Amino acid sequence: MVLRVVVVVVGALTFFIWASGGIAPAAARLLQPDMTTLPAGESIRHAALALIARRPVSPDSLKPLVRLAHTLPPDDESWPIVLAAGAQLLGQRLDPKTPAESLARLDAAAASALGTRLGPLGVLEWWPTDPFYVTWLNEMAGTDPSRAAALFNGIGSREGLPSAEWYLTEVGRAFADPRPVPFVLIADTNGRGWAPRAFPPDKVPEGARRIDAPTLGEALVVGMWSLVDGRPDSPTVDVIAWWSPIARMRGLPAPAPRVPQAAGTTTQAGTTGHPAR
Repeated sequence: MVLRVVVVVVGALTFFIWASGGIAPAAARLLQPDMTTLPAGESIRHAALALIARRPVSPDSLKPLVRLAHTLPPDDESWPIVLAAGAQLLGQRLDPKTPAESLARLDAAAASALGTRLGPLGVLEWWPTDPFYVTWLNEMAGTDPSRAAALFNGIGSREGLPSAEWYLTEVGRAFADPRPVPFVLIADTNGRGWAPRAFPPDKVPEGARRIDAPTLGEALVVGMWSLVDGRPDSPTVDVIAWWSPIARMRGLPAPAPRVPQAAGTTTQAGTTGHPAR
């Protein structure tokens, strides 16, 4: 019986590696956000990281590893494991006690190993946005307030993006998107305190506390408040001021500071937390 189970497991792993295109792509697949929804998903990830760290540098595995270092918060129990794998793979000394400096060094070493550069949006710029989310974001910045509000309110639903890691992986690049949104964000009071919720401008409940986030990038930052424990104490906080130090520490995109605009001009594009190299 035990032998039969071993044969089945080995066969399944062999097929998975073959279907993924090799060991590196197979290990990289195990670093995707949906792995955390599986039983023992974190343990599987840790094993994949250990495997990646011991193999030659490959774009198939290095890029997802570096992305994971940014989409997980430094206080996540898996984050030091990700950083250690990156340090071993790239021959860098990376200290988890200094996240900003370590992530900047990791990014620079990874860009050098891959023969690429870091643009304004950091490592998240190495992936195109999935076409599904391109449409999702375009509609959220579209002209139909009801549709756009419904998409925002579905961020954390089963059909949306159920974790902050998943959210950053799929739409984090758009945190720098300066397009205006057609809805209004308010602080919706519930049993847990409050959560952001979108309404068409003509349907905002009377007396609601408004959240000042007029652009798509700022609205997406506010969307994180539904998915993380470390949201601000008050919904009236300056969204850009709240996110900017987090973005700098984690090397993530951020909306640009607002600047006075002349008639007919557009806002600046946002930038990542640490500068391009």
